[in-house]
Amino acid sequence: IGTIGRGLFAYKGNKLTSLTQGKVPVESVYALLTVKDQLWVATEGGIFVGNLKDLTRGEMNWKQLNRASGLLSDKCTHLAQIDDKVVAFSDRGLSWIPLNLQRFAGTKPVIYVQAVKINNEEMLSIPSRLKWDENNLLIDVGALAFNNRNIQFRQRLNNQTWNYSTDGTIAYYGLRSGSYRLAIEASSNGKDWVTYSQPLQFEISPPWWSTWIFRGFVAGLM
Repeated sequence: IGTIGRGLFAYKGNKLTSLTQGKVPVESVYALLTVKDQLWVATEGGIFVGNLKDLTRGEMNWKQLNRASGLLSDKCTHLAQIDDKVVAFSDRGLSWIPLNLQRFAGTKPVIYVQAVKINNEEMLSIPSRLKWDENNLLIDVGALAFNNRNIQFRQRLNNQTWNYSTDGTIAYYGLRSGSYRLAIEASSNGKDWVTYSQPLQFEISPPWWSTWIFRGFVAGLM
């Protein structure tokens, strides 16, 4: 039973047992979701995940996700399962959490793309081919990992020098025509790096006046 102001309770044998008091620093529970043998709890302090089997003992071992470990906001108000992901609704948008995230507990975060903008226009993803003037790229990436508080990111284009950050913002402006491969990695300790599973590859076409067809046409007029 989730409550506003009193936390989470288990009801068994006409008895209420607190599952959060003294265990997790939250008072309000906004949503509950069961996925297989897991209980997902949305609170003002992030999302807590526990094993349903622990309910029979009235004691939960919680794993936490919050903004420091990748969520868009600490306050999550709704939860939903879509395919192999849990979607957390918040005042800052949606966080998509892979169900297999627990195998990354500890030092291996899961990287995901939150937003893509090309010339300040939002896109679902980066198209494989862009026009010559679609050359301003902004990507926001996040990393999810239970109990990891200090996620670091690094990224580079075409095997150039790594660029490091802690906020997951990737920006490139005025890219020239050509083929690009964007590599993204994340780490919780600055030593062990996890690579984004889908390298972003795209091509920016040359402007029409730089194409061989146009040059050949001009040469034929001379």
